[in-house]
Amino acid sequence: MNNNGLHAMEPSSMPHRPQVALVDLPPVYRRGLGAGLTEAGFVVHQPSDVVAWAREGSNSKIAVTTDNEPALDLLDSVRIESPAVVTVALLEEATLASYSRALPRCTGAVPLHAELEDVLVAIRAAANGYTLVPVDVARLLAARGESGADLPELSERELGWLRALADNVTVFSLARSSGYSEREMYRLLSALYERLGATTRTGALLRADRLGLLRSSVPAQLSIDSAGTASRGGSNGRRGK
Repeated sequence: MNNNGLHAMEPSSMPHRPQVALVDLPPVYRRGLGAGLTEAGFVVHQPSDVVAWAREGSNSKIAVTTDNEPALDLLDSVRIESPAVVTVALLEEATLASYSRALPRCTGAVPLHAELEDVLVAIRAAANGYTLVPVDVARLLAARGESGADLPELSERELGWLRALADNVTVFSLARSSGYSEREMYRLLSALYERLGATTRTGALLRADRLGLLRSSVPAQLSIDSAGTASRGGSNGRRGK
């Protein structure tokens, strides 16, 4: 056991066990993940130079770090120098924007604050050539690819309107709770439907459901914010039926 409480082993002692480098992780998190990886059969390292570590030897290697820009730049360097090394980014937030930014630059990604077992599953999947993403993120990515265009830019309030309508709230009630006249509410909703590529309430709700906008579910709890990116649903989100 090293000074950080991780069971780092010499590669020669267990030549077939995958080597994992934990790079620039918070100390408490690093110790917990290191212990979990060791118990799962990985050999854990904390190299001062991960690019040099990646070039050494021929064992299966996995580099794990966070998703801040310097860390992703480091993963780029690892990939360029040693293409066979698997790279995993730990995302500070499980958002569509975070996955879209990280995945082109690494093998796999998983939320930093996910349960230990979920992190281990994501790392194992990456080691086997697969990338795991939350269902809501996958649906949003698929919808974006299907449409060939960016997802509609919806605010949290607009998402709340759609979810309320899906729960059979009347336009009159929605207008009162939102501080608009009923006529103004109809005008705003009509514009919202148009941005979703629909002309009717039913069509808009079907489109929103297909895009995953009506769901606010564990673990991703994703919605689209005013910048057109996904974010964790707040307390105003309604759970899809």
